[in-house]
Amino acid sequence: MSLAYRPEIDGLRCLAVVAVFVFHLKRQWLPGGYLGVDIFFVISGFLISQTLLSDAAEGISLRRFYQRRIAHILPASFGVALLALAAAALVYQPRNLAGACTSFASASMFVQNLALTKEDDYFEALNDTQPFLHCWSLSVEEQF
Repeated sequence: MSLAYRPEIDGLRCLAVVAVFVFHLKRQWLPGGYLGVDIFFVISGFLISQTLLSDAAEGISLRRFYQRRIAHILPASFGVALLALAAAALVYQPRNLAGACTSFASASMFVQNLALTKEDDYFEALNDTQPFLHCWSLSVEEQF
């Protein structure tokens, strides 16, 4: 069963992304910018629940569910990863490039959040040398 398109959800996603972006641009401008991540988690939970509920009539298939998730997430994720690694190869020093590749590996396996727990402090991490830092929230979502 196909779910109806909900434009208001896209609007909420936009607000969430803008909040996180502004927070990362300059933390003082929007100190509560991480509320955007919470909004994204709620939206994802809602959409995943709606998908599973609509599938319940036919019988929930985790295989079908993950096939749709992969088809939805991986193309954009792969494109972002290619661009980020290409840019990193052009501008990073070898040590930082190695860190970016390690971060990419963690993000690809949806364990970026776990890898970041080894950092001293998320807010003090070398954000400009970790192009996959943002993938922690996707890792949390997939683990949930």
